Amino acid sequence: DLDYAGSLASTDWLDPGASNIVVDLDGGSYLVGAPLTVPSRVKLQNGQLIADTSADWGDDGSGKPTRAVVELSLAATRATEIYGITIICGHAANGILIDVGGGAFNRITKNIISGAGEVGIHVKSAAGTYIENNVITEWFMGEEEFNSDESFVATGIRLDDSDQKIFRNTCRWSRCNLQINKGTALVEGNHFYNGRPSSV
Repeated sequence: DLDYAGSLASTDWLDPGASNIVVDLDGGSYLVGAPLTVPSRVKLQNGQLIADTSADWGDDGSGKPTRAVVELSLAATRATEIYGITIICGHAANGILIDVGGGAFNRITKNIISGAGEVGIHVKSAAGTYIENNVITEWFMGEEEFNSDESFVATGIRLDDSDQKIFRNTCRWSRCNLQINKGTALVEGNHFYNGRPSSV
């Protein structure tokens, strides 16, 4: 599990230059009722995580969630990767939260995040996060709420810290596809569309 993988990644015998410890979901689908906290130098990959919409995902005071299905939230988390995960938030939870203080060089790669309650991918505090080749959508075409402007409340990618790398992501059908609140970010080759007033 993630705790055991984290203990392996932090032991002295593991070469600092070695590859990450891999937690492979093997294509399985898992109902998640609380945030999965991924520690340093662990790669979580290849599966589907579905937020339990009856669980408590926090409340910012306006009814929007504050917690995410996957969280990098341990102080100084470094060199962690979330790869090839489909996250179905059900408009009850957020997708991925990176809030690691002095942590750096984490990668969020080739994931699909749908139905975030507030934010698909949120970099709250971190340095040099690589966010690459993800697909983030609040709604899918054909859903009943799709044609209602009031239903578009989420942000695809939100950056609250500097020096992030945002490459080749697709963000669509959200209130705001990319929100940069602080500092600098390298943004390249992304595809943002939704037909709504605010994209970036």
